[in-house]
Amino acid sequence: MSAFIVSKAHIDHLVAAGLRCHLARRDTLRWWVRRPELAGVTDLHDYGAALAEVTRELTPATAARVGAMLWGENMRSVDARYSEANDREVYEYRHDDRRNLDPVVVLKLIDCYEYQSCETGEEWDASEAHAYCEALRRAMIRRLPGYETAPWGL
Repeated sequence: MSAFIVSKAHIDHLVAAGLRCHLARRDTLRWWVRRPELAGVTDLHDYGAALAEVTRELTPATAARVGAMLWGENMRSVDARYSEANDREVYEYRHDDRRNLDPVVVLKLIDCYEYQSCETGEEWDASEAHAYCEALRRAMIRRLPGYETAPWGL
């Protein structure tokens, strides 16, 4: 398996798609991550799931932080895959209303990003970037044509 550092434009698209959820439908994109202070704790019996996680959300005010988090996780993955230490370029979110944020395009961008960013194995599975991608994927699926009118159950 190979991995590469995705472009900043790729990250911008992932952030912009999430922001569109916030702006278009009053549906702020949210995801949950383990509290940083519990990163090494394997037995959460005494904490309970609600206390072990913290909610994150994407808003215009958090867009730069979320993009930097995605960018950093991708670099970490590539470093792990090739035993490298890539220079950590600074990521700055660039808003552009001309982006193609069609749900199918965004779903493909998520797949590409995840493929390039999963080289840390179990760390990827527990990462904030993975949780963000899952939340964005669910949001994009809900925006596919026909999803709203499809039956909930059969």
